[in-house]
Amino acid sequence: METRTPPRIRLIIPTLFAIVCVALLVGTYTIFGGTVPLAPQGYRITVPLPDAANLLPGSDVEMAGVAIGKVVSVSRVGNSAETEIQLQTRFAPLHAGATAIARLKTLLGEAYLDLAPGPQSAPPIPDGGRLAASQVTPEVQLDQFLSTFNSGTRANLRGLFGGLAAAIAGQAGSLNDIVGNAAPLSANFDSLITALDSNRSDLQRVIASSGQVLQAVSAREGTLRAAVLAGNDVLSATARRNAALGATMQAFPPFLRDLQSASDVITADSPDLNAAVRALVPVASLATPALRAIDAAAPQFRGLFAALPATLTAGERALPSIQQIVPAAQAGFKQFYPVSRQLIPLLQLVAANPEGPAAAFANVANVTNGTFVGPKGLVQYYATGLPTVWNETVGGWVKRLPTNRMNPYVQPGGLNDIAKLGYVKSFDCRNTTNPLLLPPTGTGAPPCVLQGPWTFNGKSAFYPRLTEAAP
Repeated sequence: METRTPPRIRLIIPTLFAIVCVALLVGTYTIFGGTVPLAPQGYRITVPLPDAANLLPGSDVEMAGVAIGKVVSVSRVGNSAETEIQLQTRFAPLHAGATAIARLKTLLGEAYLDLAPGPQSAPPIPDGGRLAASQVTPEVQLDQFLSTFNSGTRANLRGLFGGLAAAIAGQAGSLNDIVGNAAPLSANFDSLITALDSNRSDLQRVIASSGQVLQAVSAREGTLRAAVLAGNDVLSATARRNAALGATMQAFPPFLRDLQSASDVITADSPDLNAAVRALVPVASLATPALRAIDAAAPQFRGLFAALPATLTAGERALPSIQQIVPAAQAGFKQFYPVSRQLIPLLQLVAANPEGPAAAFANVANVTNGTFVGPKGLVQYYATGLPTVWNETVGGWVKRLPTNRMNPYVQPGGLNDIAKLGYVKSFDCRNTTNPLLLPPTGTGAPPCVLQGPWTFNGKSAFYPRLTEAAP
């Protein structure tokens, strides 16, 4: 046994360890809403509540979704409750016109006190003061909300929830599998959004063009209605001649069989026919073998011609129906003609610059084409994508940064500049004189080369202008 006085270092180390443990314990206690004795108090007021269920000391006090304080204590006063709250200094004081309501934050029952600021012209509530009970809104329970519906609606809701309960009964494992297998989709959803954002200009052009098409269709509402009615007339005429069309269709199979048989014979004899044709050029006398081959095939042709009368008879019965269908179809095409004049410029723009739509659809196909082999060798599909990060990813810019090289109207063949120059020419270079508030990522921004105007439908401009096609 050692009886001498221990060295001072042996006493200092345990003492420091104990002090650190106490400091960590106090810090943890204060983080979870505890108060330290003799510590200075902040701005506190008392809020009366008709019901403080699940509201405990340490619960959050929020305003517009932002935590601005904590609940210090909750006490019972008769059949109601009172809670003392402490607000952060920068949110104090609270004005007399403020309102309060106790709400639930999660499905597990975690409560918080929600405050709405009063008018700045109202007098402030002093420290230690009390919010008027008239400014406290009672908490709305689920049964109170459902009681606002009439008896029929409540019965339908009960039937709905009863049907849902019956549908998912015994499907707990399947629901768990759905949630578990949703992880790859949710994990790559950000990549999908990033890929769409990287092709924003192409997507905007597609959406803008579709808007012009729909606008043109809506502008021709009467024409479209007339086209639909004309189509209905065509179908009505077809329905009235159903029997004649049926007879025509019944006559087609024998005709096609005979035609196929004749085609097989002609195909088999085609080498001889080709040889005969080539031989007729220098020597006409060599046509004899060809004529013999035709004579050999004559019985097949006689069978074909023997089957034609039945087909012709059915065609004669169907011709009146076709004569009624053709005028109705002509009326429909006359109505479609004005609409087509709106569609032609859009199709011309797609034909002049097919790289944009092709790139958009290729990106969508690439994003949705990921596969991997899962359990039991099952091939599963998932979304793929590559997020793009640059200095303008940070939001809040009032002006475009000088490194921005956006071009929403790439001229035809402009995407080929990526292979030739390593970049796409810019639509506008006026932003290059703006202040560089955030440097670019990677190897830096490419040079700003102005694309300039380009010609579409005989008109030169910085972006295409769609006009209605000429009559």
